[in-house]
Amino acid sequence: MAVAAADPVKLGIRIGYLKRGFPEYAREFARAYLALPALPSEVIDAGLADKDIVVRRIVTERGNYYAIINKGLSLETKEVSLHCFPLGTVLKDLVTGQTIAERQGEWKVKLSPMSLRSFIASDK
Repeated sequence: MAVAAADPVKLGIRIGYLKRGFPEYAREFARAYLALPALPSEVIDAGLADKDIVVRRIVTERGNYYAIINKGLSLETKEVSLHCFPLGTVLKDLVTGQTIAERQGEWKVKLSPMSLRSFIASDK
C-alpha cells in the first residue's frame, strides 16, 4: 500500500465510481484516507514485531494525526497493541468517531487485511 511507504498525493480516479468487486473495502479505505490532512507524514516506531503494521504521524497545529496501516494479506483481523503515544492519550477514529483510551500503557487497534485506519490523538 502506497500510504505505508510514502505520502501519496492521489487516491485514485473516481474511487467511488469504479466498478469493482467488494466496494465496501474501497470505500472504507477512501474514508480513512480522506479524513487525514493533506500534509507530509513520517513513519514512527510503534515497537511492533509485526512488520506488516506501519504507523505514520502527521503533526499539525490542531494535533497529531495517525495513519495505522496493515499491509498484511492474511485473512484474519489483527489486533495490535500500540505503545507509541504519551500516557493519557485518547485516539479518536476519524471515520467512526469512536475513541480508544489507553489501558495499562497500551492502545489496542483492530485492523482488517490491507486496511487503513486514521486517528487524531488528544490528551483526554
